[in-house]
Amino acid sequence: MKAMRLAVCSLVLAASMLPTTLAFAQGEGESPPAAAAEEENVSDSDKERARILFDEGRQLMTDGKTAAACDKFAESQKVRPGIGTLYNLADCNEKLGKTATAFNLFHEVADRTKAALQTDREEKARERIAAIEPKLMKIRLSVPSKGKVKAITLDGEVVSAEDYNKAIPADPGEHTVIAVTVKDDGEPFEEIVDLDEEGRTVTVAIPVVPGAKMKRRVGMIIGGGVTMGVGAIALASAIYLGAAGDEDAAPAAVGLGVLGVVGLGVGIPIFAVGFKKKPVRDAELTIPMEASPVPQIAVGPTGASATWHW
Repeated sequence: MKAMRLAVCSLVLAASMLPTTLAFAQGEGESPPAAAAEEENVSDSDKERARILFDEGRQLMTDGKTAAACDKFAESQKVRPGIGTLYNLADCNEKLGKTATAFNLFHEVADRTKAALQTDREEKARERIAAIEPKLMKIRLSVPSKGKVKAITLDGEVVSAEDYNKAIPADPGEHTVIAVTVKDDGEPFEEIVDLDEEGRTVTVAIPVVPGAKMKRRVGMIIGGGVTMGVGAIALASAIYLGAAGDEDAAPAAVGLGVLGVVGLGVGIPIFAVGFKKKPVRDAELTIPMEASPVPQIAVGPTGASATWHW
């Protein structure tokens, strides 16, 4: 009897927790008061479609197919917005490592649950926010106070002037910053930022002085061209000596051949990278000087090496 009473108590406890557990899992009855009118415009067929997409997303999450689950939740949210769907969308984005996306979505969940007076759900969302916040990677767009900037975009999205000089959360990976200034001679500033360290904030200084904001790496073009030339001459000499059939010249032919291959292998990519434009910084900004792209090549009896500072 005692065991039976314990079992009954356990079932009652599980049943009491079930509504809270399913509150975020299901997409029903979630619209806050402000969204009531919007909910009325959702047809029964769209509600059913949203439910099916949501259930498919939950199954995909169970199967470990997180990226596909995110797609289902996102589509379901478009068809019929719901707090539960939004929460699951935030959850799967966090599992994908998209911390900034998850952070913003959990904030939206917290705001909507607060408006709907759903205290428990709001608290849960804010717990997730607090857990993600220390991991966030951010980009700060540093704009001089008197700098005349027409527009700045981050990954194609226009950044509000209110967000200049603030740390903007961003997902890990590469992000493209483009800034159009008043006097950039038709060459707007562009820089790719790679976020790969939790909790790190990368500052991008936006140049505003007159003149083009991008230029080619002339030093690398020259260095790569010289290295290619040396390699081509060495390789041609090696071929010539080899064709002569002189055994005494064989070691020299091998050495020149290795030098030629290394020279071309090093020079071609340097030359190509040199043509890719790099940002021009304002004179008052302190930045590391670009190292010489001309490599130091050493050729020995059994091999060769090339070193340079990129």
